[in-house]
Amino acid sequence: MSRGAPPAFWFWMTGFLLAFMPLYVLGLHGHARAAWSSTNDPSWQPWLIAASMGPAVLILIGIGCLVMQLVASIRDRKLGADVTGDPL
Repeated sequence: MSRGAPPAFWFWMTGFLLAFMPLYVLGLHGHARAAWSSTNDPSWQPWLIAASMGPAVLILIGIGCLVMQLVASIRDRKLGADVTGDPL
């Protein structure tokens, strides 16, 4: 397994959960999904900021890990080649 796979998974998964779990909490508190203004309740503002800013960075790091893994896989494809032949 490549070294880039576990970090890519965990950054992506953590970013996804941090992006959407605050929105689920806000939905339980009465925030509409298609609200154009979030000024109904000032206590919602930290949840909205947490859902919009932090996870984007984590997901971008996860995408960066995936790109690094893809580059390493293409670069080192001869090392991972199956030289035993087709088993059929």
